[in-house]
Amino acid sequence: MYGSRAIVALLWLAAAGCSTLPHATHDVAAPTAPPIEPVVSVDEGEIAHPEAADLWSSIRSGLKFSSESDARIDAAANWFTQHPQLIATLEPDAQRYYAYVVAEVARRGMPMEIALLPIIESTLNPFALSRSGAAGIWQLMPDTASRYGVAIDWWYDGRRDPIDSTRAAPDHLQYLRDFFSGDWLLAMASYNCGEGCVARAQAKVARRDTTVAPSFWDLDLAAETESYVPRILALARIVMHPQEYGLDLPTIAPQPAFALADVDRQVDLGEISRLTAIDHEALFRLNPGLNRKATPPEGPHRLLVPTELAPEFADLMAHYALSDASWARYVVKRGDTLADIARSHQTTVAAIRSSNAMRTSTIHVGDALVLPEHGDRGIASNPLVASQTGPATMSYRVAAGDSLGSISRRFATSVETLTKLNPLEHNAALRVGDTLRVPAPPSRGAQNRTIRYRVKPGDSLWQIASRFNVTVQQIARWNGIEATSTLLPGSQLSLEI
Repeated sequence: MYGSRAIVALLWLAAAGCSTLPHATHDVAAPTAPPIEPVVSVDEGEIAHPEAADLWSSIRSGLKFSSESDARIDAAANWFTQHPQLIATLEPDAQRYYAYVVAEVARRGMPMEIALLPIIESTLNPFALSRSGAAGIWQLMPDTASRYGVAIDWWYDGRRDPIDSTRAAPDHLQYLRDFFSGDWLLAMASYNCGEGCVARAQAKVARRDTTVAPSFWDLDLAAETESYVPRILALARIVMHPQEYGLDLPTIAPQPAFALADVDRQVDLGEISRLTAIDHEALFRLNPGLNRKATPPEGPHRLLVPTELAPEFADLMAHYALSDASWARYVVKRGDTLADIARSHQTTVAAIRSSNAMRTSTIHVGDALVLPEHGDRGIASNPLVASQTGPATMSYRVAAGDSLGSISRRFATSVETLTKLNPLEHNAALRVGDTLRVPAPPSRGAQNRTIRYRVKPGDSLWQIASRFNVTVQQIARWNGIEATSTLLPGSQLSLEI
């Protein structure tokens, strides 16, 4: 169940190995101005111990197995002290949604050791992918995810979504706890190797001694699983007493850094970024399950937005008519050109290149492209794609107190331009709720730039491609390597984004 990054990081193979362990459920369609609420739990509950100065204090108060003693725990704790970078790398992603994970574990009344499990599994990297196909911070396998209603398709992989995965993984762990009559250590062990392997190991011990029910410490399991539970308990020791181990825990706020927003149609993260102050990459890091950086065609949908920018997002939903475009998947066929594809899908070459982070118009047979589609209204209906007849425009819904003058200042244009676009008289009175055409702000992502990316332990071309919304084939071409190449940690790749 370990993500590939965590596999490399946790290879202390004296006594250990590495491990492996929809459609997402969305809320009812939102009204024109979707509600935006800070998130603690999708269902109910509050952050455990909100008076705590940081999240580690909340975790400490819920640890249940500090009395466990075994040489394997000692060995694991010693390994952590020799590799302090593992804990130090948690901060960027932990700040986004680890507080939500902790809150959900607390809401369910589970021991806080469960909240440490995704650190062991993936170092909280939502893009972690194991060699066996487990993905996300909880390293869910496809069949496990499917069992708990987590969607995995071309548009969306809920195993990487912090909400969906933090519903499914605790559900599975609670099932495993019940399977083993309330024994959490056996539940954690079976999360690693499956309940069948743990039950067989129990039966083997029971045949030798029928006087006592076998505990985790009595079982003869594979080295990978025998080391898995001790790692979690060792990390719990370190969280409880970091000074004793000479380690500093990164400061993590005790409240989630995102709010939930409902949207009633397919939306593109790049479009939202262009219209707000929400950084495109930051928005994607909050919604890592969106494989195409756009919600699936069928709604309604749920987006995570930064808490401090939630009011701005709500204003966008209330006053802007977002593009009616939707996105489709197209696999390049022999003889295709980008111009042909654009014509057949009523879009432009520029729009396709922007949607797929393409620096040139070169395409190859087998490439998968994301195409903006605009239904029967044609390309002119998409206000954020430049038409062939004029500059890009977008829709704006008039709010109370608006005038042509205030709207022109807001969009850095002139009253004359607004009257030509709509058309209107200079002294026209505006009614709340009217829709106007206004100049669209320039796209932040229209100009591709080349960046240097340093490969981290456990990185694969697929992970890097997903992270930067490009294809493996593109990365291979940009760097003169094979699409099947193994990456060396520390090496650098050129990425055109």
